Amino acid sequence: MRAIPQTYSGVLFRSTLEADWAVNLDDLKMTWQYEPEGAILPSGEYYRCDVFLPRVTTFVEVKGPHDERIHKPAQLAEAMFHAPGCDTGRPVDINPFTDDDCACGFGTAFPWRLVVLARASERGRMVFSGAATPSHPSPNVVLAKCGVCQQYSFADTCFGWRCRRCRQSGDVAVFKSGGVTFRQIDHRAGASAGAGTRRPARKSSTRASRAKAS
Repeated sequence: MRAIPQTYSGVLFRSTLEADWAVNLDDLKMTWQYEPEGAILPSGEYYRCDVFLPRVTTFVEVKGPHDERIHKPAQLAEAMFHAPGCDTGRPVDINPFTDDDCACGFGTAFPWRLVVLARASERGRMVFSGAATPSHPSPNVVLAKCGVCQQYSFADTCFGWRCRRCRQSGDVAVFKSGGVTFRQIDHRAGASAGAGTRRPARKSSTRASRAKAS
């Protein structure tokens, strides 16, 4: 089955499902970037994730009813547990809210970059999950609204709660997959107003950092 391109908020998406997810991210006031940068995975394969949420440091891979190339977001998730440079003792970012003994302080409990699989809606509800990896085979990803900064983000509840925007661990409202309404745009009409970020100019690929066992 061939995907149908769709324009939304001035961005040409490769499929209507990707555009629908952009609509819903806008509804949640989650700033998004479409296909911002490619990466060379640890396997040597090239990969460009569909969406990046810069304010909450999360990659979102939009998947239909199939799991074709599902190993790519899984490899990305494994490579993004720790900040680049952690293995050499010179990480590009440090998480101060951690008991982890690695140089960056990130890991499976709070990844440097979270990876979420966004699915087609079921009965008009939002469906998503975490990317399963060898280091963390059973993630439990939810949509969360931070009681401190009021920002929506995705979070893995396997290891407690900490906001990916403000990094605080106060009150939180949690919505499981299937617990939020999923809106679709009028695909025949094309674009509708939105707050997402236009696709930036293509950048050269970067090598994803290899994950360190947690």
